[in-house]
Amino acid sequence: MTNFAVIGDPIKHTLSPNIHNHNFELNGDDHTYVALHITPEQLPNIRQTIEDKHLLGLNVTIPHKQTIMTYLDKISPEATSIGAVNTVHVNDGRLIGYNTDVSGYKKMLLEHFDIAKDMKVLILGGGGAAKAVHYVHHQLGGTVTVAVRNVEKMKKFSELPYEVLHFGNVDLSQYDCIINATPIGLNGEDVIETLGIEPNFKNDAIGIDLIYHTKTPFLSYFNGNSIGGLNMLVHQAMDAYAIWTGKVGQTNAVKEMLKTII
Repeated sequence: MTNFAVIGDPIKHTLSPNIHNHNFELNGDDHTYVALHITPEQLPNIRQTIEDKHLLGLNVTIPHKQTIMTYLDKISPEATSIGAVNTVHVNDGRLIGYNTDVSGYKKMLLEHFDIAKDMKVLILGGGGAAKAVHYVHHQLGGTVTVAVRNVEKMKKFSELPYEVLHFGNVDLSQYDCIINATPIGLNGEDVIETLGIEPNFKNDAIGIDLIYHTKTPFLSYFNGNSIGGLNMLVHQAMDAYAIWTGKVGQTNAVKEMLKTII
């Protein structure tokens, strides 16, 4: 039996064990997948945790996507460019970091929307998931603005072009696509209201919330031209599965299963 896990803080809300264990069953794999609550104070001991739990792969979520990089032996070029890791493969005792948020987000985005090259894109939040979103929209020719609380901390957000604004200076009417990459909404909060942003959206704006386990108030602003992060979660999980095992995951079957539990 091979063991895998997702680490984060908090972690109770995660659907990753449902996704991976269902996929393992469908593919006839003798694997298990669990959620591990790892605090920032515990993260420096991650190698010992991996050894104790006999893990061969990890998914990494808030707030560890950037800090995990310190403890890895090798990082993929894409994850290095983004500055965030969400997938770790344990290979002959070496910890190798990847970022499947990029491929997962891109697949979800292009499945659901027509993305013009000159789109003006606003990302709310500047964490590891925001870095992946920025990377994808830059690839697709968009002009990206990142809104955060602390502008000074964002000076090294990315080597790729971006503008940074404080939440209080955001004018939503300027943007064609707006992505909530903050955790605000996990408990039913309205991220726009919470951040004190005037809700003056373009009529045809696209709304994307990376929160996946609930339909957040944020999505209600977009007249149906919106999507939550569930499909991104499935795609990034199946891409992680491919890294760990070399096999193709059951993407559509996993999506159908999730519809029965959400």
